[in-house]
Amino acid sequence: MLMITYLVTRNCVRQDKTYTSTISKIGSNILSHTFIQERNKYLKQGKVDMENSDYQSFDTFLESLKINDDDILRIGDYFLSILMMEPHRIFDRDFNVKLGYLKGESATIKFNEGKLEEIRSNVLISPLSMPMVCPPKDWGDKTYGGYLTNSYIQSPLIRSSPNSAHCTLNKEMLYRSINIMSKVEFEINDLVYDYLFEGRGDYLFPKEEEEKPYAKSHDKPFDMVLAEAFLLRNKTFYIPLRPDFRGRIYTDSYYLNYQGSDLPVAMIQFSDGESLTQEGLRNLYIYIANVYGEQGISKLNYDKRVEWTIQNKSKILDMDPEFILGAEEKFKFTALCLLMRELEKDPSYKVKIPVFFDCTCSGIQHLAGLMKDESLGQEVNLTPQSEQDNVSDIYQKLAIPINNEIRRIGLENPKYTNLLEVDLPRNILKKPIITKTYNVTIEGIFEQLQEHFKKVVVKGVKYFTNVPTITKHQFCTINESDLRMISRIINDKLFQRYPLIEKFYEYILKCLR
Repeated sequence: MLMITYLVTRNCVRQDKTYTSTISKIGSNILSHTFIQERNKYLKQGKVDMENSDYQSFDTFLESLKINDDDILRIGDYFLSILMMEPHRIFDRDFNVKLGYLKGESATIKFNEGKLEEIRSNVLISPLSMPMVCPPKDWGDKTYGGYLTNSYIQSPLIRSSPNSAHCTLNKEMLYRSINIMSKVEFEINDLVYDYLFEGRGDYLFPKEEEEKPYAKSHDKPFDMVLAEAFLLRNKTFYIPLRPDFRGRIYTDSYYLNYQGSDLPVAMIQFSDGESLTQEGLRNLYIYIANVYGEQGISKLNYDKRVEWTIQNKSKILDMDPEFILGAEEKFKFTALCLLMRELEKDPSYKVKIPVFFDCTCSGIQHLAGLMKDESLGQEVNLTPQSEQDNVSDIYQKLAIPINNEIRRIGLENPKYTNLLEVDLPRNILKKPIITKTYNVTIEGIFEQLQEHFKKVVVKGVKYFTNVPTITKHQFCTINESDLRMISRIINDKLFQRYPLIEKFYEYILKCLR
């Protein structure tokens, strides 16, 4: 039970779940584990009449024990409290009143800082957060799909809150889509696996002082990804899927999946491949430029991206560490470099690496379309374009005035001299800009920015290190007041540059009042 508590809580910490959400998940997982054990005992006794037993489903099991939601919370709270007490205090309760306004609850869970090394060195993975080595079960109106145990755990297909007021139409189409996509066969990319496990790719991993906060969900711990790769090497595996109420599809496999960050995506490939045609090779060259991404390469037109790959082919084949470290997605770019080496030796080599399409659907695009603002539409790629046109990048365009304003404040206001050299890149600014149209607050932007920097406390004062500067590969340190000023600047710049968005935004808020 404590092992389940540890696994669930560890994942909840990374996902910034509230305390109540965490203990609810712990209680549910412990009870479902108990249900499976009791069900197996029942079957071993030779009893086959499941339909009239308490073990027909997880829900009937809970009903037989008269367990309600409050009981589930009490169970989760009891077991988590054990791991929050000495001598085995792995987790601490944290309180953030401002975060409470965003999530409705100020209590969260964090790792005990003194146990971080112990946590890192003990790799534990729940089977229900891993890929499957057999095809997932099919979903249907009367069948529960995905993991094998779900036929009696009966976890619903669609992720949502029980309080969500919605219904699902076109279910057959949804079932068919999920069932087909869940049966795509994958395998570990041997080229990447060998490169990393033989130590040739050690330079790709961040130094300890450069690591981002350990708890963030999109920074899947490298040890977990590598552990799963070790277990699944030379095996065909499947990644079960589940949609939410909006129709967005997510992988149930938590660490090793194609929706994750750089390393997990680089580590997997299709189990079947194809030799490239000339068109396929051109698309691969475009994708290589997309993944490298530095200095706006991915926003050039297709011909220029192909040209970039051809011009840098010798560097790609040489796999010079300094060149690879210049890529925005270093692990994926490494996988592509290794593939290019194989294609250089044998042009008919079968390619298994998935080529991803970066779909675009931002709040700014929706507002531009609703307002029929053609100039804004051009900046967010809503207007017709030819293959010769470069891709517009509103986030990069906004980065220039945002950084100029940050440095102006640093120059003119003695309180903010730490900001004098700050230069935030597109990847840090993109999320705050996108979510501004979803009503994110200045406090919300402040929370988002913290994810990118290392937090240190000196004599009770909070600082953020590893903040990018105008000098390449050099970083500076700022304090909490500095970061709040940056948050205010980002909050204001979108509306200052695009006043029509502000007017529309105010109109929507007025309608909601």
